[in-house]
Amino acid sequence: MRGIKAYILPTIAILALGYIWLIQIKDYITHVDDYHWDFKIYYYASEALKDGVNPYDNESLDKYSKGATLRMPYLYNPLFLYIFRFFNLFKLDTAIFIYLFLKFVALIILYFLWLRIYNSEFSLTHAAILFAIMTFSFNTALLGDIGTGNISTFLYLFVWIAIYFLINQKFFLFATIISLVALIKLSPIIFLLVLLLDNTTKSKRAFFGGILVFAALMITSFVVWPQYLKALQEIPFHFAGGGGIYKPTLRVMLREFNLFRFFRISDIIYLFASGVMIYITVKTIRNKSKLKIFSKSNIENIMWLLTLYAIITLYFKCYDYILLVFPVFYFFTRYKNVPGELLFLFVILGTGVKFVPTIKEFYNIVVLQYYPLIIVIILWFAYYCKLKSHTRQCNIS
Repeated sequence: MRGIKAYILPTIAILALGYIWLIQIKDYITHVDDYHWDFKIYYYASEALKDGVNPYDNESLDKYSKGATLRMPYLYNPLFLYIFRFFNLFKLDTAIFIYLFLKFVALIILYFLWLRIYNSEFSLTHAAILFAIMTFSFNTALLGDIGTGNISTFLYLFVWIAIYFLINQKFFLFATIISLVALIKLSPIIFLLVLLLDNTTKSKRAFFGGILVFAALMITSFVVWPQYLKALQEIPFHFAGGGGIYKPTLRVMLREFNLFRFFRISDIIYLFASGVMIYITVKTIRNKSKLKIFSKSNIENIMWLLTLYAIITLYFKCYDYILLVFPVFYFFTRYKNVPGELLFLFVILGTGVKFVPTIKEFYNIVVLQYYPLIIVIILWFAYYCKLKSHTRQCNIS
């Protein structure tokens, strides 16, 4: 019986999950016209920039897409298009296939990086649990990123590489990588603030170094491409994503359910809740970790800070929840004295609730829209209880 539990059942689970991935990837490859809309934007914007055409102008991109409708304009730094120019060497279908292949390489690297960070015995059961979370969690955020052709998987690979350096006290490498990532997607620049939690001179120097690197890159961008960055600033904000399923953030959720829109009470509640959570998180981590806040023995500090970031950040789209896959896995597998099994079922089964007709309406209104955010808020509280238990027992079990 022990052999069945340790090897056979996890193997069956991994094979079943692999089959789900194969079916989904086949759909992505065979129905190129229905997917990869973000990739197509990058592809055509890169072609436009190569010809000296404004990549932020939708009408110009429509000429390159030969009439195919693009869902939104290009929204990132022009520098990214120079990196993306490699794919312009190939026809669109071939470029998409190469892009998918590279994304799977990135996922494999990310998977083994997580194993390295886990820093503990990793069994076949652990592998099955992590694979399940990667497949289903946060409204299938990871598969969704692959289907849209977004760059989030690549960016968060670099974020996790930076976190690996942070754990190993390589603060300057952490700050440099975060600054480079933030050049494409701005929100991760907030990660530099965690360096101020550490009491060492080295971490504070790395913080200011990271700020200088980011500032230098942004100034360079404005000097080299002033007209393009001006065009980026003029793009209507709604193109950056609406709310609900596309951008399930705390601020957006509070605004959507606000009964007093005129008084902006939702923003006041958001600021107050964010301030309280930041205060609790920082104070608890400082009380728990007197010496090294970021180290292999204090990985849970970083996991908790990641949940805080996802809750309070203003811009966090559906596929950005890829960042939280490992913190969810870490909590499930490390903490045996909390009802992790129930939370695990909630994370996994929440994605399939939409197939139950009797609660489909509730799912569409609440769960589908803000389910990832709800999970992260629960996870933040669960980490709080676990870390707080070092000084006072938290009643979670």
